[in-house]
Amino acid sequence: ESCHGPGAEHAADPENVSVYRQVDDQVCGSCHSRGVSPAGFSFPATYRPGDTLTDHFTFTTAEDDIWADGSARSHHQQYMDWQLGSKMAKSGKVNCTTCHSPHTQGQAAHQLQKPLNDLCLSCHQDKKHLLQHTPFHEQAGKQREFLCSDCHLPKMATSAAPYDISNHTFLQPNPADTIAHGGLDAMQNACNICHGAPGETPQWAAETIDYAAETASVRQSVFQVGMQITPPPPPTPLPSVGQEPEIDYYNVNTLRWVRIILYISGGAVGLAVLYLIYRAVVARRKDHA
Repeated sequence: ESCHGPGAEHAADPENVSVYRQVDDQVCGSCHSRGVSPAGFSFPATYRPGDTLTDHFTFTTAEDDIWADGSARSHHQQYMDWQLGSKMAKSGKVNCTTCHSPHTQGQAAHQLQKPLNDLCLSCHQDKKHLLQHTPFHEQAGKQREFLCSDCHLPKMATSAAPYDISNHTFLQPNPADTIAHGGLDAMQNACNICHGAPGETPQWAAETIDYAAETASVRQSVFQVGMQITPPPPPTPLPSVGQEPEIDYYNVNTLRWVRIILYISGGAVGLAVLYLIYRAVVARRKDHA
């Protein structure tokens, strides 16, 4: 009844009375939201499938629960993320049940209808070649398998452990938003969840994305499949992913040979000292023979 509404009339006359069975994200949102009801409950106690959820529930605005852009910082807030205006949410063609199976375990974790990347590619075939879709990640792609969720459903909410719940806004990675809101403490972003080394700041991530936009052969999208982009000059002294650091091989090799010469010289001196000690012992034995 939480999903299909009160069923007493349906049970009494199943041939003529149906339960509520429309595809309605608000039904999912009645559990996957955080806030307060008019009576002060932490869940929409009076909501029934078919109602308007916000008539029965006010979403939280607490800083501990949401990031600066309104996206979830705590668990059980996926519906609130979904309401933040992605193209998929606005299309009216994508619902919670497009991805998640409500009545079975699904084919993958989290009751997904299909394995995650297969599910995304069922609509986004133009993004099939992930390394072309994500500029500058050639080297990283050799070390790990990328999932669409790494960028578009980044783990930004916390349940049992820090950042173990995926964001469900389906918005583009946006380090510029982090800068606008004052930093990572106020607003996380998909880029800096992976890129946290010294120098890999939100500013660095934003400049890298801007560089991709400026140099793309097709300007319809920053991440257009098939475009050829040369790696950008790093906006910090540190190398970015896919770029090899500049090394002064001449100096490195010189120091290496200096160390080798010192080791050999030290070894020769040590052997000479041992030999002199040996000669002294032999001579002393002869004197006392």
